[in-house]
Amino acid sequence: MNVIDSYRSVLLGHAVADSIGVPVEFEEREERQRDPVIGIRGYGTFNQKPGTWSDDFSMTACLAESLIASGTERIDTADLSQRFIQWLNFSYWAAELYLMSESPHERRLSGLSWAAHRSRLVAVENMIMATGR
Repeated sequence: MNVIDSYRSVLLGHAVADSIGVPVEFEEREERQRDPVIGIRGYGTFNQKPGTWSDDFSMTACLAESLIASGTERIDTADLSQRFIQWLNFSYWAAELYLMSESPHERRLSGLSWAAHRSRLVAVENMIMATGR
């Protein structure tokens, strides 16, 4: 197996493993001990179809693309930031056309509505754009 095939295998493995975990994300360990995940499931925490990956793989795919575009000598943070912003605003590399990066539990703890949380994310994006970081 050559290096490119190895990289592809890593990315495919990440996507598959992520999709296996999506339906049970944020559940208690005791629940997984009672009902272990032994294959692809659907719905669950985010009510997603079987095989749907999460933002974890989406962000990894953005990183992989940026590394390919930037070459092996450096990480182009501006390019990477733009890919993350495309993911945030336009669901770039997302399995579905909306974000599922925040669990209901996290939103409840923060006390923010989805609209308020989204406003906070846009503010972070604006800071990234203004500072180039």
